[in-house]
Amino acid sequence: MEFKESYSKNNNLQFRDALNFIKRHKKFFNEHFGEKSLKLADIGTGCGKILNDAVLNESGLNFSFVVGIDKSVDLIKKASEKYKSEKTEFLVRNIEDDWIKDEYLINFDLIFSNYTFHWIKNHEKAFENIHQMLNPGGLFCFTFFHSSVIFYIWETLINSKYTKDKSFISDFLSNICFNEDGEKILKKTLEKSGFKIIAFDDERLDFDFGPQEKFDGSLRYSNPFLQKMSDEILQKFNEDQRMIVKILNVDGKAFTFPYRIFQVIAQKL
Repeated sequence: MEFKESYSKNNNLQFRDALNFIKRHKKFFNEHFGEKSLKLADIGTGCGKILNDAVLNESGLNFSFVVGIDKSVDLIKKASEKYKSEKTEFLVRNIEDDWIKDEYLINFDLIFSNYTFHWIKNHEKAFENIHQMLNPGGLFCFTFFHSSVIFYIWETLINSKYTKDKSFISDFLSNICFNEDGEKILKKTLEKSGFKIIAFDDERLDFDFGPQEKFDGSLRYSNPFLQKMSDEILQKFNEDQRMIVKILNVDGKAFTFPYRIFQVIAQKL
C-alpha cells in the first residue's frame, strides 16, 4: 500500500483531536467571524481529510476560498484528487521556506494546522510566514504535539537493537517537544512573531489504537522514525514495541498511550 493511501487511513488520533478542538471553540469562532466570508489555509494538510471533514464540515463557518498546504507531493496529489473544488486548492509548500507573496498566500482570515508544528525546527520562520499570510486580526489555530511515551520506546529500541537505523528524538522533532518549558517557549515565540494568545489548552490525553494492524499502521505512517525501514525490519520492530507496550499498559488495555498536546488560538496583532 502506498504511503499516501496508508496515511489517510491511519490518522484517527489526529482527526479526533482536531474535531474536539473545533467543537470546543466553535462558539468563539462563530462569534468572532459571524457570517463573514472567509479565506482559510490549512498548514500540513496531509491527505485533506481533516481539512474537509473537520474544519470545513464542523466549524459552522462560511469559507469563500480554501487552500491546503503540505510539503509532501504525494499527499497533496491525494488531497487534490479527492477534495479539490472551485473554492478549494492544494499546494506543495514548506512552511519553513522563504515564500514569495502570491494570490494563494496572502489575506487569510483563518489559518489552521493540526499535528504539524512538532516536526518543524525553525518556528520563528514558520510563524513569520503565517503572520505574513494573515489579515490583521486574523486567527492562527493549531494543535502542537508535546510528548508521548511512544517516542521514548522508539528511541530506546532503535539505539539498542536496530543500530543500523540509529536516530534520536531530537533528529526529527522540535526542541519544544518534551521540554519542561515547552508552553513558555511556544507562547514567547508566538508573541515575538506578532501574535496575541487568545486560548492555550494544555491537554493530557489517551488514545487506544485498537487492533494490531491499526496500531502498526498509525505509528508507521505518522512518524519519520519508521518510514524508511524495510518491511522485514519493521515487522520485527513492531513485535518488539508491542511487547513493551503491553508491559506498560498496567490496566490491560493494550496499545493505549498517554500523550500531551497544546491546542492554541493566536491572533495577528
